[in-house]
Order: sequence, then structure tokens, then C-alpha cells
Amino acid sequence: MNRTNSFVKGFASTTAQKILIKLIGLIVTPIVLTYLDTTEYGIWVVIGSVLGYVGLMDFGVTGATAAIAAKHNTQVNDHHINTVINNAFVVQSLIAMLILIVGFTVSFYFPDMFQMGAYSKEDAWLVFVMAIIGYAISFPPKSLKGLIQARQMISLSIWLEFFLFLFTTLLNLAMLDAGFGLLALPAGTIVMRLLAYPLFFYFAKKAYPRLGFDLSVISIANMKEIFGISAYWFVGMIAAMVIYSTDTILIGMFLSTAMVTLYALTFRLTEVIREFIYSISFTMMPAIGQIMGEGNALKAREIYLRSQPVILSLGAIGAIFVYFFNSHFVRFWVGEKYDAGDSLALIFAAAMFISIVFHASSLVISADLKLKGVTVVRIIEAGINIALSVWLVRIYGLMGVALGTLIAGLLTSFWLVPYMAMRHLGISVTQWIRVIVLKTAAVFVVTLVWTYGLKHLWSFGSVGVAGSVLLFGFGAVSTVWWIAMDEQTKRMVRAKVRK
Repeated sequence: MNRTNSFVKGFASTTAQKILIKLIGLIVTPIVLTYLDTTEYGIWVVIGSVLGYVGLMDFGVTGATAAIAAKHNTQVNDHHINTVINNAFVVQSLIAMLILIVGFTVSFYFPDMFQMGAYSKEDAWLVFVMAIIGYAISFPPKSLKGLIQARQMISLSIWLEFFLFLFTTLLNLAMLDAGFGLLALPAGTIVMRLLAYPLFFYFAKKAYPRLGFDLSVISIANMKEIFGISAYWFVGMIAAMVIYSTDTILIGMFLSTAMVTLYALTFRLTEVIREFIYSISFTMMPAIGQIMGEGNALKAREIYLRSQPVILSLGAIGAIFVYFFNSHFVRFWVGEKYDAGDSLALIFAAAMFISIVFHASSLVISADLKLKGVTVVRIIEAGINIALSVWLVRIYGLMGVALGTLIAGLLTSFWLVPYMAMRHLGISVTQWIRVIVLKTAAVFVVTLVWTYGLKHLWSFGSVGVAGSVLLFGFGAVSTVWWIAMDEQTKRMVRAKVRK
């Protein structure tokens, strides 16, 4: 399969999977809220954020493994790839054991760290311990998943993840209905992640028939290659965790876990759109890594200049959608009492666009394993973020936490990382503005104008809102097609659609 076909198939699969997973999540959340109160749901959200920090003990091995395998994705380097995967599997198995030890230690402090109201501390401890077990179990197969993606069999990895998610969700709902309460969520996850082991190995073997566990290649020397790259991934992960996962922890510490629920549900639409757009740019990473590995910088620059206007335009459109429709979405989805207001939605929308600008440029640099500059920027952003959030949450509550994230991103990754990508690919500032910035700005202005027009439909109630959403989607596709896409991309899309 050539790179274009691989990208198109991967993109289509990613898009379908993201839509299905988010749709299932949106359907399931109101059901879960009928079994859990706001405090219990908030506890689960906080546990997810804490687990993110525990997951830093991955030390960047997962990202480094996939990147190295992608860059060496040739027949000549088959033995090298097998060596990398074997060493990564052993390292991640050791990490899983470390997570269990550290997580169990942290569990004794967890119930006293957050404002949980009348919820039992003993039950909170048990839920946390089970969540740690489920999280640790997920680590060893990550090297196999990275191999599948590096082989540009992204659609296979995507659908495997989807079905695991689907069956985990069904099992969680069944256990909630059976009366297990909050314990149902980590218990169902543990069962399904154990079943994932043979599945990942089977499909990794299909992606790479020469895969085999070989103890003779396990050595400190072979691990050094992974850790040489993973060090930057690790520091970047720490920064990303501070930026994206600290909000709910701070709210749980300074406000309450009930307020965490309000914040998380108001943020859900933003999260859905952001992750969808992330998936588009992420789909390109294995191909770009292989192109860079072949020394074809001109081709990588072409892909960057053609893809960035589309990705950033989608980010701009998504931000507009969040601002105008978030309140309608939350009220329809889970009820008016969970809507934190338009001001918070506006901050979410702006911060989302900033993160998409960063993500789209950083993947190009990361695919070539040039991580130092991006890592430094993220460290600076994380430091500013945590300082501002701790200060502003005391003054402005929920909005203060969100403002800390927004301001930190605006001062750092929003402009520094695109500049690094330009330098790395040999793109001039003038060319970047002409090809990317002006197209994105045009899409933003045009979308903003006709979205204001759609507001008139809201006077017709829920039918009017639904109609405006459908028209917004049609308008978004049309605007990206006519303004953001170049003719070569349009021809490629037409050809694939006909095929």
C-alpha cells in the first residue's frame, strides 16, 4: 500500500472511529449519571487525571518506539525493528510493575487530597487501586500497537481499539446496572485490557510476520536507543500532562469534585472536536517519519504546506462551533444544571485552537525525531500554566483554571512550535503566512459571518438549533473545500471518492 492510500485509509478509519467512540461516549454519559451522582462522577474524572500523571512512568517509551519503528520501516531494517520491539516490551512490562508499586503507595493519600463530600474514603481508595491495576495492565501491549501503526496499518490499530472500547463500555454499563456503583468502571476496564493481550500480539504478527520474542536481543545497549529518544518524549509528556490534565486536579483540590463534573461536562464538546482534529494530523505521522528517514525533505515540506491550512481551518471552525453551540449541546445532552456558561466555552474554544496549532506543527518535527526544541517549549508552557492556574482558580474559580491554560499556550507553543517547524522544513515566514495563515484567517472570517446568520434559526427552538447544526456542517465542509484545500489535494480526494 503506497503512502497516499495508507494515509487516506488511515484517515477514513480514524474519522469513523473517532465519531463512533465519541457518539458512544455521549450516549453513555447521561446513562452513567443516572447511576452516579456528581461527586462520584467527579471522583472518576479526577482519578483519570491522576492516572495520567502515573502514566508518566512510561518515560516516553511508547512514543519513541513507534517513531523509531516508523523511521526504520523498510525491509532492510526488519531485524532492527524486531530488536526495538522486544526491548520496548520488556521495558514496558517493568514499567507496569513500577506503576503498581507507586500507584498502591499513592492510593493511601488519594482520599484525603480531594473534596469528596460524604463519599466513603474506603470506597474511594478501592476504586483508585482498581483503576491503577487496569492502567498498569495496559502498558506491555503498547509496543505492539506502536509496531502496527509504524507499519502504516493505522486502520487496523484503530478498529482494534474501537472494539475494545465498545465491549469495555458495555461491560461497565452491565456492572453499573448490577449495582456495583463506581467500582464498575475500573472492574470492567481490567477485564477487557487482559483480553487485549492476545489480540494485540495476533495483529502485530500480521503487521510484521517476522515478529518474535527473542531474549538474546534484550540488553542495556539496545535499550539506549529507545531511551535516547524517549527522554524527550517523557519530558514532553510531563508538560502535556500539566497542560491538559491538571485542571481537574486543581478544581478537585481547591473547589470540589462536584465542580470537576461541571467543568468536565462543559468541556466535553471541545474535547470531542479537538481529538477529532488531532487524529487527522496524527494519521500523517508514520508516513512523514518514513519520508524523513529516506532524506526526502522536499516531500515532507510539501505535505506540511498542503495539510496545515486544512487542519488549522478545521480548528478555527471547531472553535467557532464550540462558542456558539456548546450551551445547546450540554443542555440537550445532560441537562442545564451541567452547563458552566458561554464565557467558559469561549475560553475552551480559544485554547483548543491554540493546542491544534501546536499539535499540527509538532508532529512534523517529532516524526523526524527532533524533539529537543519542542520539549523545551512545552516545559516553559507547563510552568506558566500551573503557576497561573493555581493563582487564578482562587480568584475566578472554574474560569481561572481555563484561563491559565489559554494564556500559557498563547505565550509559548502557539507561535514558537510553528516557527520551529518552518525552520526545520526550510519554509520562509512569507510563504507560511501566504499559504497557511491567510487561508486559515479567511476560513475563520467566512465561517464566523455565516454562523452569526444561523443564530436566527435558534428562535424556532430545538428544531431550529438542529437545523443550524446541519447547515453549519455543510458550510464547514464547503468553506474548507473552496478556501483551505489546494487543487492537488482536491484532485486526490475526488479520485479516492470515485474509487
